[in-house]
Amino acid sequence: MSTTMINPEIKNKGHEPPDGLPRYRLLTGKDDAKFCHRISEALALGYQLYGSPAATFNGQDVIVAQAIIWPEAQQNQGS
Repeated sequence: MSTTMINPEIKNKGHEPPDGLPRYRLLTGKDDAKFCHRISEALALGYQLYGSPAATFNGQDVIVAQAIIWPEAQQNQGS
């Protein structure tokens, strides 16, 4: 699990993710620049990495997965 500190600027973005997005997301895809941009965009929205990435090989491409979580959701886990 990630122990990243919550950026105060992110806390000001609200208690819920924007545009009705869920608090927890698992992003998956081919390990390429497009996938990295998707992760970067989620981080820019205010999500945090959650846990370690996973990777597998489907016979043609490396497929990766990364869980992300909204900071408020991680804070409330201990409640």
